[in-house]
Amino acid sequence: MFGGDEVSSLVFDLGTFNHRIGYSGEDSPKCVYQPVIGINSDKYYFNEYGLRYNKPGTKVYSCMNLDGTIKDIDMFGKILDNLLKESMTLDLTDHPVLFSEPSLHNKENRIKLTEYMFEKYKIPAIYICKNAVLSGFSCGRSTCLVFDSGHNITYAVPVNEGYALQKCLIKNNIAGDYITQLLEKKLNSKNIVINPFYTFKREKNGDQFKTTFINNEELKLYDKSYETFWKREIIRDIKEACLITNDEPLKYDNEKDIFIPTSIPQEIIYDLPDGNTINLVEDRNTILERMFNQIKDIEGFNGYHQMVNEAISKADLEIKKELYSNIFLCGGNTLFSGFAERFQKQISSSNKQLFKLKIITHPSNTERKFSTWIGGSILSSLGTFHQLWLSKAEFEEHGTNIIERKCA
Repeated sequence: MFGGDEVSSLVFDLGTFNHRIGYSGEDSPKCVYQPVIGINSDKYYFNEYGLRYNKPGTKVYSCMNLDGTIKDIDMFGKILDNLLKESMTLDLTDHPVLFSEPSLHNKENRIKLTEYMFEKYKIPAIYICKNAVLSGFSCGRSTCLVFDSGHNITYAVPVNEGYALQKCLIKNNIAGDYITQLLEKKLNSKNIVINPFYTFKREKNGDQFKTTFINNEELKLYDKSYETFWKREIIRDIKEACLITNDEPLKYDNEKDIFIPTSIPQEIIYDLPDGNTINLVEDRNTILERMFNQIKDIEGFNGYHQMVNEAISKADLEIKKELYSNIFLCGGNTLFSGFAERFQKQISSSNKQLFKLKIITHPSNTERKFSTWIGGSILSSLGTFHQLWLSKAEFEEHGTNIIERKCA
C-alpha cells in the first residue's frame, strides 16, 4: 500500500506553460512554475525568477512539446531537481507520484516518464492519468464533457465512467498562446513597441521617473529566445488584464478579416514596464471573437462550441444526454471575463439535438485553472486508490508495457 497518513503521495500536473506540484488531499498545489530553463555557457537558470537577472547570451528553452508531452527528459530532470532543492525540499524516494498527461494518448511519452522516474528518482510507485479524467474528478463527475483550453492546446473530451473516450476527442491549437500571438500582431500593427525590462533603466527623479534605453549594440548581445520570452510575458499579461469576451456574436468583415464591434467597451489603460501606456479600446472584445468563429487558414475549426458538439456527436447515443448536461469548463484560456456566458449561449444556439444543456465551472478562477491538479489530489487521496499504483517491483517484473495495463 502506498500513500496514507504517514507518507503523502505527490501530484504532478505537467502543462506546456505551467507545472503544478503538491501533496494529495490538499486544496491547491504547493508550487507552480514554468518548465523553462535558461542556458548560458555551463550555467543554468530556472523559470522566470531565475531568468529575470540581466544575462546577455542566455538562451531560453522549454522542456515541453506544444502538445503537452515531454520534449527533453534530461532538461525536465534539471528543472525538477532545482524545484525539489530550492522550493519543496523533499526526497522523491519516499513519495508515490501521480502524473497528469495529455488527454490524447501517447504511449511513448508515458513509458519514457515512467522509466525516468523509477530509474533516476527511485520513486516507490507511479500512476499516470488523463487530464480530462482528473478535471472531471475535480467537479465530482465521472461522466462529463471536459472542455479544457490551456496555453497551446484546446481539448473537447467526452469522459465516461472515468475513461477518456479517445475516438470522440477533438483537439485544436486555437488556445491561449494563439490569442497572445493575435494580440502581438495587433500591437505591432499600431506601432506599439514592447520593451522588456532589460532594454531600459528607470530612475526616480523627484515625483517622476526617467527612462533611459540601452543602446542597440548592447542589445545585440541578448539571444532572440530571451527577447521573445520576456516580450511574450508582457503581452500575455496585457491579454489577461485587458481582453474581454463579447456578449453576442460580432459581424465579420470577410474581405478585411476583422470583426466589427457593435459597441465600444469600457476604456482600460495598461501601464507598460517602460512607463508608456496603451489603450486597446475596441480591440478588447474583437480579438477573442476568433474563438467562436471560423478562422482563415485554420482548417476544420468552427469555434469552441462546435468542438463540443462534434465531440459529443461521436459518442454513443446513450451518454449524449448526460454529456450535454455535464459540460465542464476549465483551463487558463477560459478565464476571460464573460467567456463562460458566451460559451453557453453559443452551444445553446448550435445544439440541434435539443438536449438539456448545463455548463459547469469551478467557482473561482484559481480552481478552474488548476482543475487537473485538484482532480489528481482528490483521486490519489481516496482510500481505494492504493490498489491502482504501479509499484517499482511490478515495473521491474513485467517491463515497460505494464504502465499501459495499470493506467488505462
